[in-house]
Amino acid sequence: MKKKILIIIKIFLIIIVIVKLYYFVMFEIINRKIEDFEYEFNRYYCVSIDKSQKKAYIEELFFCNNIAKYSIFNNGKNIYYEWKDFNKQKKYSINHLSMEMLQEDYLTIENKNTLYNLPSLFYNENVLKNIFKIHYIIPTTYNETKAFKIVTASEEIIIDANTFLPVHIIKKNYNSNNNLENCIEYNYEFEVGTVTDEDVALPDLSEYKIIE
Repeated sequence: MKKKILIIIKIFLIIIVIVKLYYFVMFEIINRKIEDFEYEFNRYYCVSIDKSQKKAYIEELFFCNNIAKYSIFNNGKNIYYEWKDFNKQKKYSINHLSMEMLQEDYLTIENKNTLYNLPSLFYNENVLKNIFKIHYIIPTTYNETKAFKIVTASEEIIIDANTFLPVHIIKKNYNSNNNLENCIEYNYEFEVGTVTDEDVALPDLSEYKIIE
């Protein structure tokens, strides 16, 4: 009887190891694809964030010729954007609501490769900790295309099976009593080679007040 129990325990442990190894491989592939995209010389990234079925805002990033233009839209209105020229080491932060502009110099290399509002699972550099956060990974479909669903305690992440990049997330927020407070949906777009010079052109700034 004891021998049978030990065999069952060993089989159970082997299954756990295989599953966690699968999670590790999937995590590494997705993480590498995100990193590869971050270093593309011509890239477009967009994330739309919906809260309680009401679109909160859209974040959009164009990158071309070592110039980045990052914009925030609220209900379709452009309220803020940053324009960064890494060739000239110049940065303009523009607030469309207050009509104010801040100019900065000496951009750091980290500014060039930042993607905002990715799944939190891919921000933590502790791979082992991330693997144990995953409850399960299953194949699924999203918008009639093959995908994978990664489920953690706080996120449901849809990964495109062709690109291995996130396309949709449901993020769950809990209150201090560990009760579900709300869910926020994130939708992603990743494009390579579609950004033009016009997309990253610096607009007329003559109407903006410069902040010292």
